[in-house]
Amino acid sequence: MSASAEAGRWYDAAPHPVLSRDAGFAVAVALLLPLAMYSVGLGGLTRIAYPLSALAAGWYLWSRKSPWYVGLCVWLFCASPLIRRLHDYGAGFDVASPILLAPYLAMGWAVLSGLGLCIRGGERLATPFAIFVLCVLYGFVIAVLDGRLVSGAVDLLKWTAGPFMALYLITVAAKQADHHRVVVTSFIAAAPAMACYGILQFISPLPWDLEWSREMLQMGVEAMGRPEPFELRVYATMHSPGSLGSYLMVGLLTLIGAPLPIALPGIVLAVLGLALAQYRTIWAGSMVGLLVLALAGPAREKFRLVLGALLLVTTFGSLVTIPEVQETLSQRVRSITELQSDASGEDRLSQYTRFLDEDRNLLVGQGIASNGFMRQLDKQKATVIDSGILETYAALGLFVGTILLACLACICWRTITLPAALVPHAYLYRSVVLATAVQIPFGTVYVGESGFTMWVFIGLACAAARSLGTTGGNANLS
Repeated sequence: MSASAEAGRWYDAAPHPVLSRDAGFAVAVALLLPLAMYSVGLGGLTRIAYPLSALAAGWYLWSRKSPWYVGLCVWLFCASPLIRRLHDYGAGFDVASPILLAPYLAMGWAVLSGLGLCIRGGERLATPFAIFVLCVLYGFVIAVLDGRLVSGAVDLLKWTAGPFMALYLITVAAKQADHHRVVVTSFIAAAPAMACYGILQFISPLPWDLEWSREMLQMGVEAMGRPEPFELRVYATMHSPGSLGSYLMVGLLTLIGAPLPIALPGIVLAVLGLALAQYRTIWAGSMVGLLVLALAGPAREKFRLVLGALLLVTTFGSLVTIPEVQETLSQRVRSITELQSDASGEDRLSQYTRFLDEDRNLLVGQGIASNGFMRQLDKQKATVIDSGILETYAALGLFVGTILLACLACICWRTITLPAALVPHAYLYRSVVLATAVQIPFGTVYVGESGFTMWVFIGLACAAARSLGTTGGNANLS
């Protein structure tokens, strides 16, 4: 079958990956076993057992080159914040919970593969990734010199884990089709599940979610709204509305290609979850991704978009009859066109002016972990910058920051310009990367759990490009 014909089929005749033993193992480690421990009164052990089990499970799947190594990482990102809240509900709030390190520990094995690819050299696809990582290492050194060893080390994981996962996928390019099926399956399964939890969270928040939201408010984090029914900006199993929104956005884009009985209800749930997360930049990113699919995707996906839109209109028509839902969504939608009365939107627009007026060591940079509440790990005052561009320049300075952003642009451009006639699913990779990239002016969406989604699809695209290069493909991929 040609690549162009295969591009319209996100599932082939191979056994469905969700039925495999490794799939069950990944879901069990990420979610089922810690939930079982909590149910029998052993939840206190998850603080140490969960990250260690993630590390061991990651090694087991990575050493066997199982495609579900990437699936495990997806599920760990989706589940670890919930496991952390369950633990904290019984043992007390822990601002630096090691449970959240679980997905990064599992991804540590990908670092070994990525480093090997960079050290061997001779792989043009890896060059911008290697330069990107070197820029981040520069930021880490600056952070350490400024007394932010702990927060800098944690942020180093967040900045580099995604690129190394992409490099890992390049090293196993021969299994690109298997990795594609696993990644798509993971998001198709996770997005509706998280959306259902988010809807429940909005209507009747569970005790561990309410407790955690109160703790966040005491720390000065107001992004989750008020810890009351119909007052939360939902974050479901994730730890912020932005993180949830980034995964639901990718889930929505992948659901477009799922079998129709799964696609239609899944799309409705994903959109409802996105609406209740109330994150406007992710709404915009989702629209960009859907527009790419509508313009460049196969006819089958365009038909599903039309069906999904009709079903959404019917669903939302029923939902807005609930006064609490109507008020919540209408306020957020109105804020898009009324930025002058929206404190959050106005602050984001004015931060570019303030950034140049403040002394931020723009030439050298302040080092990574210079933004957000991570600094509190080193007992420094938290700062907030809601822009990926500004945070990069604040952390790395004008020179190194420009190099990093140029590498990121090069990597994204390679993905976006993949020839759809030769690369299966190129339009899907393009939609995810573009949907994420348009949000960079309003958030560092290429870092941490939110950035992981983009890097995985970049890795799949680069692996497809490498396969073309090794099998005689004549496309211009450099």
